[in-house]
Amino acid sequence: MKCSKCGHNYSKEQNFCQYCGERLLGNEVNNEDTTPKKWNKVVPVVCVLICISIVVSIISAMTGKTSTDFSSYTEKEMRRIKVGDVIKFGSYDLDGNESNGKEDIEWIVLDKDDDRILVLSKYIVDYRRFHGIFMVTWEGSEIRYWLHDEFAYEAFSEEEIERIVPVENYVPGIYIGWSYDVEPTNVGDYIFLLDEGEVEHYLGSQKKLSCTRYGNNDKKVSWWLRSPGINHYCAMEVWYNTEDGEWKISSSDVDYESGVRPAMWIKL
Repeated sequence: MKCSKCGHNYSKEQNFCQYCGERLLGNEVNNEDTTPKKWNKVVPVVCVLICISIVVSIISAMTGKTSTDFSSYTEKEMRRIKVGDVIKFGSYDLDGNESNGKEDIEWIVLDKDDDRILVLSKYIVDYRRFHGIFMVTWEGSEIRYWLHDEFAYEAFSEEEIERIVPVENYVPGIYIGWSYDVEPTNVGDYIFLLDEGEVEHYLGSQKKLSCTRYGNNDKKVSWWLRSPGINHYCAMEVWYNTEDGEWKISSSDVDYESGVRPAMWIKL
């Protein structure tokens, strides 16, 4: 092929004439971007996704642990769950707004024992009274029956319920004067409230005792324990003192509405 300006020969690989500098019009393709058009669109998208992933990782590291849907874990990932992790298991109307459906329940892993984990709800799931106005322990309380019945079937699927491990919990008696009015006993539970000793063991610090309602991290909420209170008509709760901003374990009347933070053992 010859240059249209000076008449010298050139090869197909040349873009400009080496003698006169004329642009060789037959070879425009050499100057064009030969990258397939689909890659021109894909590459920017991939870059954006990578940037988002990096930002999310940084935020997670700064704000603490993120929660993962327990049902998405493989068997190997379940074995890697450790104390302090937050998982999602079940769903419930946590924000009190039925129109937007249920929210995933987040659980803090308190303990791990071979093939099971002890979890406590991260947020208050509901407000309820412990019982009516008469002598009662955890075994016969309204709140225990509600957790085992209404809450369980509202919050969990059949497959999830099968993963909840039955346990035997100690129930202290009610001691008045020199003898027990209600003898201590052990009861079988699936879903339960922590007792005073478990709270002190697993949640010793003020930060860990703190609890709020889902979607409202500014409002501190007291929550029930299964331990009996100072008399026939009381049960213990983790109570937030608005005057000094401290969390304390205190005795409250059983007909008083307080927050509910369920606990349970889940099979891995």
